[in-house]
Amino acid sequence: MMRVASAVLLMLSLTSSPLVVESQTTCKQCLRSLHPVFARCYQKCEDRSSSLIPAPDSEEVRDVCNNQCFDEVEACVNLSFCPGPVCNAREWRQTDFITDDTVNEVSSLGLFQLEYSSRWVATWDYNYGCDNDSPGLNCLGAARLYKKKNDSYILKDIFPGTIKGENYGRYLSMSKNGSVLGVGGGNKWQVFGLTDDYSCTWEETPTQVTMHTINVSPNGHYIAFGKSSSVGVNELIVREYDAASITACPWKQKGDKVTGIKYDFGAVSINNDGNMVLYGNHDVILGDGTKGKAGMYVFDDSSDKWILRSWHIRAQGGMQLNSSVKLSADGKVAAAGLPKYGIFDSRQGKVVIQEYPLGNSWYFDGPTDFASDMGNSLDISKNGKVLAVGGGGYYKTGGFVRVYKRNSQGGFDLVKNVLTSEQYGGADSKLYFGSSVSLSGNGKKMIVGAGNYEGAHAGQGAMYLFDTCNGFLQ
Repeated sequence: MMRVASAVLLMLSLTSSPLVVESQTTCKQCLRSLHPVFARCYQKCEDRSSSLIPAPDSEEVRDVCNNQCFDEVEACVNLSFCPGPVCNAREWRQTDFITDDTVNEVSSLGLFQLEYSSRWVATWDYNYGCDNDSPGLNCLGAARLYKKKNDSYILKDIFPGTIKGENYGRYLSMSKNGSVLGVGGGNKWQVFGLTDDYSCTWEETPTQVTMHTINVSPNGHYIAFGKSSSVGVNELIVREYDAASITACPWKQKGDKVTGIKYDFGAVSINNDGNMVLYGNHDVILGDGTKGKAGMYVFDDSSDKWILRSWHIRAQGGMQLNSSVKLSADGKVAAAGLPKYGIFDSRQGKVVIQEYPLGNSWYFDGPTDFASDMGNSLDISKNGKVLAVGGGGYYKTGGFVRVYKRNSQGGFDLVKNVLTSEQYGGADSKLYFGSSVSLSGNGKKMIVGAGNYEGAHAGQGAMYLFDTCNGFLQ
């Protein structure tokens, strides 16, 4: 299905003509002018006899079509031909809520890590399989996978760790089209086909504390695997989906295996073409005394090797060993979170956005009046125009999420409403709201983790879903 999804998107993009409207166009005329675009979208998607589409259910079909047509509809709004927003990144509304009263009280769903893609939600259950059900005590860890069905999310599967204390599921990544889920932990990586029925496991006997980080490209065609350690081997491996493979695991290595320095590859992010990997190192001391950086490897076809570029993101404070580095689908926009920026008692955090290779940079600091850890989670839309940043607020606050959107001058603006723990848990709530965050590919839907939400059990965790639309294309 990975090839199917990309083929559909390619066909739609090739058939959708640029939007051309006259200045005197009314709202009705503007939308009517888009009708052929919508017609082509839906005709291509709903043609069940097409060899490109192996009869997905209608909701998945609509998701593909809507993603293609959102930009055209929004163009009418932005040109002021239509009153009110269709999709407006400045107004986020809650659309859904996920928790699980059947899990034990130490699961903390949505804490640190979750992934969202259309109809799938994956989250880390960091206290799964603990000794005597005691939180943090020699736990296996697990990834939980939820699927949307009949307007609600149900638990589809649990992928548990196999070794006590390995924190399996600590690293999650899902393609934006919902075709591939990657899971990493203390001693292994696993990859699961969500539309194709396969699973792959790369496992090793841990000889030291090693984090196995992972990132799936937005289109689901490439995966970056990172090994990060203080004393052991630090490596980067990239694998490519092999559609012609007849083996049980259809992923083959691309290029050479890269060896890095201490704590390299504590976070990784790969672009759609599978030729750029952004990585994070929270510990390295740079020549000017700053701590932590995000660097870039680019694939060289002629030598079949990954080449380290001199380009990198740096800032005072350091990065954190989570998925707080992200790359746009085309690799031209990179973002990194620095949640430890600032003095300990006022860890305001910071996020850095930088264009690759020689573009502009933007720095956004967290609030100075409390310890927010802003940047402990972040995600970026495929086109690099929308950035969501979480501040889980582990020290003094309940947490928040900020969303930045690219403006017409090429910079980034903070959107009008900031989502906070108080809004969803009440005053003085300690939800850890924003401890994880994930955007849809078009940046118009978002899911936020609140790892300390209390339902039937204290600290069972929850996930809040938001979108920016008023229902025009729902």
